[in-house]
Amino acid sequence: MSIILNIGQAQATAYHGEYLKLVQLDDIIKIYQELQGAVWYFVKLCKEAKAAKMGASQVINLLRIANNYLPSVEHRCEELQKENNFLAIIATKYRQIQNLNSQIRDTGKSLDAGRHEKE
Repeated sequence: MSIILNIGQAQATAYHGEYLKLVQLDDIIKIYQELQGAVWYFVKLCKEAKAAKMGASQVINLLRIANNYLPSVEHRCEELQKENNFLAIIATKYRQIQNLNSQIRDTGKSLDAGRHEKE
């Protein structure tokens, strides 16, 4: 379009920005500049929200909830991971005790068999 109008890129960009302001879309330029062109996650968020049939207010509410509760959920996850590790250690120790009990039982049976042979 700038070629047809015989204007440079800077002037075409300025006109485009003015057009977006006129149609009240200048926030898009601000967001794009803030994101430094990396808009993929913003686009993905919009697509996911649309697929989930969520409106902007629902997404905003969800983000607020996530921001308020995420630290406590992460902390709880860490606690559960520690508990899981502890339970895994206990399970290992329990299996070791069962093996020792089996060995004791087998040794007791061998001793009893040896006593009966002597009698």
